[in-house]
Amino acid sequence: MARINLNLDAQRALRNLGGINAKFGKSVERISSGLRINRAADDAAGLSISERLRSEIKGLNRAVLNSQDALSLLQTGEGALAEVQSILQRMRELAVQGSNDTLNSIDRGAIESELDTLKTEVDRISEATIFNSKKLLNGSNTFQFQIGTGTNTSFEVLQVNPVSTTTAIIGSGTVAGAATLSAAVVGLSSPATGGIARATFLTLIGSLDDALNDISTARSAFGAKVNRLDHTIRSLQVAAESAQASESRIRDADIAVEVSEFVAQQILQQAAISILGQANQAPALILQLLR
Repeated sequence: MARINLNLDAQRALRNLGGINAKFGKSVERISSGLRINRAADDAAGLSISERLRSEIKGLNRAVLNSQDALSLLQTGEGALAEVQSILQRMRELAVQGSNDTLNSIDRGAIESELDTLKTEVDRISEATIFNSKKLLNGSNTFQFQIGTGTNTSFEVLQVNPVSTTTAIIGSGTVAGAATLSAAVVGLSSPATGGIARATFLTLIGSLDDALNDISTARSAFGAKVNRLDHTIRSLQVAAESAQASESRIRDADIAVEVSEFVAQQILQQAAISILGQANQAPALILQLLR
C-alpha cells in the first residue's frame, strides 16, 4: 500500500542504520583501544574479573620487587659475613702462630697488635654493613620481607634476624653461649707476668673456632634464604604471567575478529544508507500516479 504521510520502509531502514552505526562505532572503539571491554556495559562480569586480576597482577609484580630487594639485602649481609670470616681465619692463623714458644714477647706483641687491628675491623664491618640506611649486622634490626600478595604470615612473609650470631661474634656478649672475641683479644696481655702467655693464644684459638662456626652457621642461614627467594621470585613471575594471560583473554580485543566485524558493519552501513535513500524516494514515485 502506497502512502505519502507514512514511509514505513524509510523508518525501518533508518532504525537498522542506527543499529549498524552503533556496532560500527563499537568495532572502531575496540580496534583503536585494543580492548574488548572498555566500560562495564560491554561485559559487567568480565570487567569485574578483569579488575580483580589486575589488582592481583600489581600485587604479584610488587612482591617480585620486594623479593628482589630482600635478595639484595641478604646478599649484602652475606658478603659482609664472608669478609668477617676471612678476618677471623687470619686471626686464628695468628693465634696459632702466637702459641708457638719459639716466639719471644716482642714477636707476640706484634701479633697482638695485628689481632687488635683485625678485631677493630670486625667491629667496623658490623657497624658499617648497611642496606637502605638499615644496619644489618649490629643487632639493631629484624627484617620481615613481604614476598606474597596476601596477609598470611606463614607464607607471605619471610623474617630474617641475621644479628644474633654476628653480634655475639663481635663481642657484645648478648647471646648466651656464643664466643666473645672482645674479651679474648683484649685479654691477650698479661701485665702480672710482664708478657703474653702462650695459654692465652690457645684460649683465643678456641674462641675463634667457635666464632668461625657461628659465622658459617649464619652464612648458611643467609644462603638458604637467598635460595628460597630465588625460587619465590620465579614462582611469583610465573603467577604474574599466568594472571596477565588470563586478564588479557578476558579484556583485550581479538583484533582479527574485530577487523572482520568492522568490515562487515562498514558494508552493511553503506548498504543501509543506499536503501534509506531509495526508501526516501518512494513517496515521490506516488506523485506519478497523479499525472
